[in-house]
Amino acid sequence: MDGGLNHMVAKSTPLTLRRSAVFAILLACTAAAILALAHFQMGLKALRAGFALFNVLSFFYCLSLVGQKAWETSARNAVALSGVPTEQSNVERD
Repeated sequence: MDGGLNHMVAKSTPLTLRRSAVFAILLACTAAAILALAHFQMGLKALRAGFALFNVLSFFYCLSLVGQKAWETSARNAVALSGVPTEQSNVERD
């Protein structure tokens, strides 16, 4: 019955693992770059710049999540207020 849901969960798991692997690789490369720059007394500046960039990107990522949620909610409300009956796919019929 819920083959679609199980398929979506199974499909999202490799994507999540892939994203985590890319994040880990980028983090390792950043750490290696900071260690290399520390040898030239630039590590602290690079670390501060990295944290600033991370904070800015995190802020915009959180804004995008809020915007996505607002978009989904407004779409759901528009459908509910339109008065058009929606077909329920999980209702069994005789």
